[in-house]
Amino acid sequence: MTDPYDVDRAQAAQITERIGQTFDFVRDAIDDPRILALIPSGSTVMFRDGMHQGRQIRLIAYRPKQPSARWGAEVSGAALSAVPDSSQIPETEPLRRGRRWPSVEGYLTAAAALDALEAKLRDAERPGWASRHAVGE
Repeated sequence: MTDPYDVDRAQAAQITERIGQTFDFVRDAIDDPRILALIPSGSTVMFRDGMHQGRQIRLIAYRPKQPSARWGAEVSGAALSAVPDSSQIPETEPLRRGRRWPSVEGYLTAAAALDALEAKLRDAERPGWASRHAVGE
């Protein structure tokens, strides 16, 4: 008979990763509490880590409690530089001061919202055409 409390290595790694992501989010919220205002109270959340312009970024997808609610996603934190050694805690920067990070909403799944947010971030990395508007004519 197997013990229902036995955890294999893959499960242990996933649990450890999720606990780490939760602590990263708490640190992000302490650094910049405005992130909490973007996520409706009582939401279900899912985290994802990624890279953007050489920085480690942390993404959060959220779905409010309402049955018809859809998933949205935000950037919750960014490290000033990528940290190759996972035992180190990267120095973070406040997100909402002076920088506009893209967000998305209206997706059926957390994965779809996070994928859409990553796509927006990739698009923002590409140089775009600046448009100028004439004034007075």
